[in-house]
Amino acid sequence: MPTLCHSNPCRRLFVALPLVVALAACNGESQNDEQPRVFTQSQMSLYQSGLQAEREGRYALATDQYAQFLKSTAKLMAEAESTRTHAMVKLSVIEEAQRFGLDEVFDRFLAAINLREAGEWTSAIDALEALLPDATGHYLEDDIKYLRAYILLTDRRHYSLADQLMGELIEAHPDSTYADSALYSRGVAQRHLGNTAVAESYLLELRERHAGISIDLLNLHYPQDNFVAKLWFARVQTQLDALYNETGAVPTPEQMQERDDDSRPNIVVVFTDDQGYADLNAQNILTDVSSPHLDQLAADGIRMTDGYVTAPQCTPSRAGLLTGKYQQRFGLDDNRFSPLPLSELTLADRLGEAGYRTGMVGKWHLEVSPISPDYDLDSMSTKERAVFFPEQRGFDDVFFGYSTRWWANYDLAGESVPLGYHINEGYRLDVATDAALAFTERYKQQPFFLYLSYFAPHVPLEATEKYLERFPNTPEVRRQHALAMISAMDDGIGRLRQNLQRNGLTDNTLLFFISDNGAPLGIHKLDLPIDEQHGAWDGSLNDPWVGEKGMLTEGGVRVPYIVSWPGVLPTQTTYSNAVSTLDVVATSLAAAGIEPDADLDGTNLIPHLQNPSQPELEQRSLFWRFWSQSAIRKGQWKLLRAGDNREYLFNLESSEHETRNLIGEHAGIAQSLRRELDSWDATLQRDGEDGDFFDGSEQRWYNHYLP
Repeated sequence: MPTLCHSNPCRRLFVALPLVVALAACNGESQNDEQPRVFTQSQMSLYQSGLQAEREGRYALATDQYAQFLKSTAKLMAEAESTRTHAMVKLSVIEEAQRFGLDEVFDRFLAAINLREAGEWTSAIDALEALLPDATGHYLEDDIKYLRAYILLTDRRHYSLADQLMGELIEAHPDSTYADSALYSRGVAQRHLGNTAVAESYLLELRERHAGISIDLLNLHYPQDNFVAKLWFARVQTQLDALYNETGAVPTPEQMQERDDDSRPNIVVVFTDDQGYADLNAQNILTDVSSPHLDQLAADGIRMTDGYVTAPQCTPSRAGLLTGKYQQRFGLDDNRFSPLPLSELTLADRLGEAGYRTGMVGKWHLEVSPISPDYDLDSMSTKERAVFFPEQRGFDDVFFGYSTRWWANYDLAGESVPLGYHINEGYRLDVATDAALAFTERYKQQPFFLYLSYFAPHVPLEATEKYLERFPNTPEVRRQHALAMISAMDDGIGRLRQNLQRNGLTDNTLLFFISDNGAPLGIHKLDLPIDEQHGAWDGSLNDPWVGEKGMLTEGGVRVPYIVSWPGVLPTQTTYSNAVSTLDVVATSLAAAGIEPDADLDGTNLIPHLQNPSQPELEQRSLFWRFWSQSAIRKGQWKLLRAGDNREYLFNLESSEHETRNLIGEHAGIAQSLRRELDSWDATLQRDGEDGDFFDGSEQRWYNHYLP
């Protein structure tokens, strides 16, 4: 069978042109919905005749009928793109096969095209991927690759993967119609990912080069009356119009500098709830996670491989984050000891005093708790409880809530409302995103601090079909819901970043993304009924670390942690020294030009991230104390104590991390860490480890994970 050598670009361009042009005729959205009834009976007869001839292997007749159908429906292209596109693709492929050889690769490729036309996208992708190993060097190889990427883009909405595959085609054929089509498709993908500036650059590049060398080879020059060049201009303009309608005109560099003459950066802290270390696709640990917007955030910033929270539980972790101090110093050791003492300054207090507008959205969990020993929540009035609400802790604007009842002083349209409880029946994560966007719109002309605290994937596990249907093949219901909730938050991050881009604020925003602690696994990760909450697995995962929420092992306190500040901090970078949520306050204050006081426990990360060779953080000690556990990490070493008689020394840079206790092999290191941990413990408000807990949950955990 004759094959087409890829070293002959001119010949390849002529073969490839009809297929990629046909696919480019679609405008980047899925075109497989039922088509409007725009064809006449005679037109449909031509199409059906071509389809029947194709099925019977009478390819000369099939090409004749498809060609006549396309000619007769030329004026209906915009109204019936899907049917016409598939006719164009199949006409092109059949003509290629008749010219270069009918074989199994052609048969299987044609079958995949028909699967796509029938809306069986997953089957089409599987068929194409199975075909690729047999198509190396074949005249249809690149057509197969392009169709796979195109289905991922338009039908499966896998924008990041489609963008990557289109980039590979451009690299392989930089001066071809493939490059033109792939460049256009990358613009579509980046538009949907919310990267408006990148999308615009791709689309404008394509428009400027018309259709590249392939168009020149065919002697087609816009604005002459030729289909291909007009097609590119029309499709590119359609995408640009959609982009500008969604985001407004992408700001010019000059417009990006216009903001009330105050160039201080915005600060955004996104805090998720019980999201395990593994559940971020950029971590490259699991394959079932979908987080394209967070992956892009990691690419646009720095992913901390060794990012920690100060506690394996919600309330103390949040107290450490917002104060920049070890929460045990003011007695908030665990959830029992809420609320956050009024004597403690928050990051919002400090930034607000410096002129920032401050906003809090989502879960607060620093108010009086039902288990607070010093308060009787049931006997307190709303006015008495509200003393500990976020608007009393430095936040100007609040939209604080967990489900449908929100304590707020503005609505989702960005309008001020009387402070109080307001009902919103929308999905709790989408509502939180909407409230965050309303806040940024309110204060886009001045520096702002936004604390966006998503209540997910914490139980109760709740997700809408929009997000659940993205994970149809996940067998565990709890895992499916966790993935759906993470996907909802990922969409929210995409929308938030798109909003920043639209307002010219991307390069002037320091953004943190962190989880508040590791995922609860219930030890055995049982797929219990979805309404089960107490002590149950939330569907998230802490791989590869040992343990879970409530433990001071890595699985309890080592979390997803991303920092992004384009133009100031590096991009596409990982940082492996241990960092803490304690560092958020110190870093944010430094970014805002505020001198931190000596009472803070965190470190300004900016100079270390700008120059990773700085040694100071390598040997910094981080401390933990929770219930009857305590721990210290210094460099690669971690000393962990639990109960009265359990002590471990781990080398966290070893592949064995917390699966091998080295306490007997490195007694000197253990003793040095033990003295340092005891000295820190002596500075805390409450007495040492609370041994009362070790006969319950902690003992079961340690018996299972570290017997």
